[in-house]
Amino acid sequence: MGGYPRQNGRACGMKVKGKEKFLGQIAALPQAMKDEILNALQVSAEETNDLQKRFVPKDEGKLERTIGYVVGDKVPEGAAITSAPAKGATDLTVTMYAGDETTIVRNKRGVEFQNALLQEFGRKVKGRIVKNPFFFPGFRLGKKRAKDRLRRAVRNGAKKAFNK
Repeated sequence: MGGYPRQNGRACGMKVKGKEKFLGQIAALPQAMKDEILNALQVSAEETNDLQKRFVPKDEGKLERTIGYVVGDKVPEGAAITSAPAKGATDLTVTMYAGDETTIVRNKRGVEFQNALLQEFGRKVKGRIVKNPFFFPGFRLGKKRAKDRLRRAVRNGAKKAFNK
């Protein structure tokens, strides 16, 4: 299967280099900067979720409705795929997720599977692996715009915070 980190058979998020150092710097920022940064993170998460929803197969309406984000690291119960939750400054963390109890499917033998994981990482059908990745492709596409938006937010927040 794909090159994503896995733990106990589940995707466990992506790692970001220098995240702890960055979060330490963020903790020292004035509130004006934090407000700008949080707004930029939320706009980027909404935009990335829209991209992810476009990639979900059209017949997967339940799965599409479970794609979302939360401020902090507390995802809804049963979320199958998540972006990497940060350690530390959870007030400036946005965690994206997909899947919940409503997207569990059952095979002919009665074994339950999380449809979000089946779509993202694939399943075997007639000897072939069939997959419809939606979460991480949307995540990767939204990443550059999110970085740029975050950079602008830090700059604008610094101007607001320090030019009083």
